[in-house]
Amino acid sequence: MSKILVHICCSVDSIYSIKRVKELFPNSEVVGLFYNPNIHPYSEYTLRKIDTEYICKINDIQFLDVEYDFENWYVKTSQFAELPEKSDRCIICHDNVIERTAIEAKKLGINAITTTLYM
Repeated sequence: MSKILVHICCSVDSIYSIKRVKELFPNSEVVGLFYNPNIHPYSEYTLRKIDTEYICKINDIQFLDVEYDFENWYVKTSQFAELPEKSDRCIICHDNVIERTAIEAKKLGINAITTTLYM
């Protein structure tokens, strides 16, 4: 059975996305990857991670988590802090999560990825 690694930004965004990916690819195993280094403080990140893990559980998909990489994200985006939403700052952030998802997929031998950000 093929697998699809779905980057999950946060649980609220993932509810529709997970269901839709499962509908579109019924013969694939969907694996959820929680990675969102732009969430801070860390206590908020932890709450969102717990909630995302719950969403994966009720949708019967595997939950994966990678380290909280706030420092790396901050270095990449801090020069764009004053820019509005949907600016270059968002592009850098999206590129960051897709790159990390691809890295994790390669480690796991998964050749298909997507993100809840695209829904």
